[in-house]
Amino acid sequence: MSSQSKPSIPNIFEDSERVINVLNWESHITQHPGTYKNCFVRRFTHVKNLESSVLHEYLNVIVEDEATDTWTRLIVERQTDQDQVIVGRWSATKGYHENWKPEDCFYRSHAVAIGSSGSSSGNSSGPAGDLPLPLATRSFQKGKFGVKELARLLRKTHELHPRYSLAWYNCYWYSYKVFEGVRAISHLSFDDHFWDYFSWRGKPWRIIFGVTKAVKLAARTFKILRRHQPVHGGPPDPRDLEFDITDIASSAEDYDKSLREIIDILNKNIPKESNADTPEANAAIQEFVNETKEQSNWESYRDIGKHIAYSTGWKPMSDLPIKPILENQDELLEAPTDEESVALDESLFVFLGQLHEANLDAE
Repeated sequence: MSSQSKPSIPNIFEDSERVINVLNWESHITQHPGTYKNCFVRRFTHVKNLESSVLHEYLNVIVEDEATDTWTRLIVERQTDQDQVIVGRWSATKGYHENWKPEDCFYRSHAVAIGSSGSSSGNSSGPAGDLPLPLATRSFQKGKFGVKELARLLRKTHELHPRYSLAWYNCYWYSYKVFEGVRAISHLSFDDHFWDYFSWRGKPWRIIFGVTKAVKLAARTFKILRRHQPVHGGPPDPRDLEFDITDIASSAEDYDKSLREIIDILNKNIPKESNADTPEANAAIQEFVNETKEQSNWESYRDIGKHIAYSTGWKPMSDLPIKPILENQDELLEAPTDEESVALDESLFVFLGQLHEANLDAE
């Protein structure tokens, strides 16, 4: 497997990095269906950036051009001023392997980023300011999830709450809703891989200040480790990089080991006192729930969305087989009460019901 010249498909396969507003991206793709007829989404990875001061979250999206057997990776994210797609950070690569594990594919993309000098996208996801912690990976079948459907999903999610707000409609909200919004595309099926750090998928108060400080310490340590990570004997030129499956799997194990060193640092450095369940967090939850229930027909949307969620294998966080990473995580991570969790799940159902009404998979 090796890098090759990109297909002639603008807004996905680009020679240099571009940041595109999701409305412009959707408009171009839906107005030129022939150009994108062979482009399909193969994988989402929901990522938390430990290098960001706000622990920014975004989606890494793998797109495959079936006509040339070539794939690349995009970034989908919400910034304070817009929702956007970043293209051209990674070069086109020949051969998307069906037998790749999420760990292999995730690691490979970020091994390339080590040697990249691409620009940062604001405070979020540029290689210079990115220490990606994978939270969840969702894999799609070949030839099923067209980029036109992704474009509609990004646009509709934006239109439902177009303005950034720190408390709720932030980068966490947008990446989570896009990740889960694929459930409303009726013909899709997918497989999920939940990483050890999935419970960190967040809300604004999810990781409190003491934890954030320790995460930054760990991130700096990991950045040093990553700088000297052996990949074919040294830092590669990403344009000349070649891998085989054995190399990728071995490097993925080293990468995971380095991530686990972050957890060791956290468990040694985080203070044991609890700061969970703050009034500010509870008030923010209630405000969000109240706003959701002020929407017209919210109960109808909720019922439709709940059916969609459960029919596509959705489970509440408490039912997922996720083991907490931190020894004293329950004390350190501010989380909603059981009643608030139910209300937050209902807000997801309302969202799915609204997406269903938008008919994202219409031709």
